[in-house]
Amino acid sequence: MSQLAELGNLWQSIQAWLFPMLEDELGELDEKHREFVAVCETCAPRAHLAAYRWVGNGCPPKDRLALCKAFIAKAVWDFPTTSALIDAARHRPTLRRLCGWEMLADPRITYLDKSRGHDGRSLRWMPGLDATVDGLMLMGHHAKAGTPGAFLPHTWTLEWSDFRINGQSVGEIGIEACFAGHWGVPLVLAQGDAAMCEEVRAQFPAALTACVKRAMAPDRCTGPDAQEARRLTAASVDEAVRMVRDTRPAPYKPALPMRVAIRMDCEAAADAAAQKPGVRRTDACTVECQVPRQCDVVKWINGTGVA
Repeated sequence: MSQLAELGNLWQSIQAWLFPMLEDELGELDEKHREFVAVCETCAPRAHLAAYRWVGNGCPPKDRLALCKAFIAKAVWDFPTTSALIDAARHRPTLRRLCGWEMLADPRITYLDKSRGHDGRSLRWMPGLDATVDGLMLMGHHAKAGTPGAFLPHTWTLEWSDFRINGQSVGEIGIEACFAGHWGVPLVLAQGDAAMCEEVRAQFPAALTACVKRAMAPDRCTGPDAQEARRLTAASVDEAVRMVRDTRPAPYKPALPMRVAIRMDCEAAADAAAQKPGVRRTDACTVECQVPRQCDVVKWINGTGVA
């Protein structure tokens, strides 16, 4: 795929997915907020912080990502001085949260601002997820691609029209539940729109759901105000924790070796995927691969998983 095509796909994702999701959480974004988000997504500031990543010598340094984003904000809003930037960050809650500050302080909570990170010295998906985890809770998730009446339906990426594990069609929730199943971790709660909740109830009947929105169109939704949505989510989390303590549900562990198939949205995407080791082309737009572990559910196609 050309760089221009990749940039086009990124912009489509920002407009179709990221802006609506941020507005659902933070409220309406003005033009400067949208410009800031677009710049951060395009330049990927975390990639430029690799030189400052902890490699085991001394105490781990504080994360510089929020600070880096703040200086991007300084350029976007054209603040004349760093003092003006600091003043703006103090008095503009949306700006603070877009930069990555104002997370709930709780010693029991570890925040991971990216789905991939270092677990020890190894880069992996969902660092910290292992056999010591009691349950998987998925917040702000969506129904799989093609689901009628769903808000922002998708399966991982816009290029994937369908994803199947041993013949069963799943979405992003099924993919992540399968990954967690490698360590025997069950899906216990998923929060999202009504269509997502229906998908979870059909595929994971033991899991709880929290419906905080309903689709009005594929890119528009309605639901309770933010305070009520948080109250509903908190109550669902509490119920899920009590459920895990009383009766832990079974994890999603598809039989091994797993046959994983993806139907792409075009032949060009299937052409590219078919060049990967172990991948077999089954028709014009579909590729498949046999994998030995549940945690390899997407590693064969995009490298995301564990060592």
